[in-house]
Amino acid sequence: MNETAPEPKPIERPKNEQVLRIPGHFFFIESVPLPEGVGPAEIASFAELSLESLSPFPVDQLNWGFLHRPGSARLLIFAAHAERLKKEGFAGLEDYAWVLPDFIGLALAECPENTELLFEGEDSLALLHLPKDGGTPGFLVCAPRSAEEAADFEPLRQGAPELPLYASTLRVRPSGIELSERGLPTFLHEAADATMADHGEFREWTAVRPREAELWDVDVRPVAFKKAERSGRRLSHWIARATGWAAVLALALLGAELLLFAGERWKEAREEEVAAQMPAVRRIEDQQSLTVKLEQVAQNELRPIDMLELANQVRLDLDANIEYDETVIEGRNRLTIEGKAGSVNELNSYMDSLRRSGNFRVVGEPKSSTRRGETIFTVTMEYLQREPTAPAVTPAGTDETESEELG
Repeated sequence: MNETAPEPKPIERPKNEQVLRIPGHFFFIESVPLPEGVGPAEIASFAELSLESLSPFPVDQLNWGFLHRPGSARLLIFAAHAERLKKEGFAGLEDYAWVLPDFIGLALAECPENTELLFEGEDSLALLHLPKDGGTPGFLVCAPRSAEEAADFEPLRQGAPELPLYASTLRVRPSGIELSERGLPTFLHEAADATMADHGEFREWTAVRPREAELWDVDVRPVAFKKAERSGRRLSHWIARATGWAAVLALALLGAELLLFAGERWKEAREEEVAAQMPAVRRIEDQQSLTVKLEQVAQNELRPIDMLELANQVRLDLDANIEYDETVIEGRNRLTIEGKAGSVNELNSYMDSLRRSGNFRVVGEPKSSTRRGETIFTVTMEYLQREPTAPAVTPAGTDETESEELG
């Protein structure tokens, strides 16, 4: 015996995401002419004043709304007693996203020609006359419907005005409601018989998407509640948008932080590589520096030993109390000596001897200071290099005697 698994029950949306449709026969409906000079901002107040004059009950005891299409010269006002709706099970209206008459989806539709709409709701029937190219319905009447009986619109037609010439008749029923992310409903309809077979235009407006401002007008909850609810939804919408942008910004900042972290890690890795290569680089730099110095020695034909020997010979010939602490040989035959002298006079004698030797030229004035009977000095001089003298060459075949005689 094969057992079929039970079908899962559809998940019911919370009430704040639902549209509560109240059967149209609970409402009394009036079409009211709109006086000239009433602006768009004054229509709601005019509708409320008109309802006060039409209804035997105070407005605060009614659930009511009105429909006005742009450019139309009429209002459609509909109202139901709040206590009657509660007795019929329509309570907690403030919990729903929208509370609307079931005929409102078609009343907000637009058709390309004058049309008689026969609406088959679940619990009520409605007959509407829609003018061509949109507009407020010129006539709307509703009646209760029994589920066991076939839909009969003849009693509704008896009180209806004559249709204009070239009018169409369409028989439709609701097929569902879809809510957008902002909670705005789309009313879906389908054919209830074959009358729509020749009306291809209808397929363009089977899905009716009213504007938000129209929805607040046709919602039948109290005016004060609708104002507060509308402001709250706007605030929630902006908060949601701000939260979304904040989330995008947070993701962008997180991405930037990750990129920064990756960049820092790459930088650290590069610095580690550079640090690891620094010893080899220093060795190469030292080698290059030594090579340059050797090239300078080779190019300038420096004779550091000769320079030191000659400078030291001057010191020895002077027989003065002169000591060398440090000698530095630089490019272009320059020699710097740092040392100590017994006195300033001995230092001056040493400098004079260097000048008279003909081998050195003192650069600038020597620096000296005397402390505790001892003179510390620094002198820089240039070695005056001379070319070696070539020995005299005696012609071959000439002896010394002949040379003397010739002399």
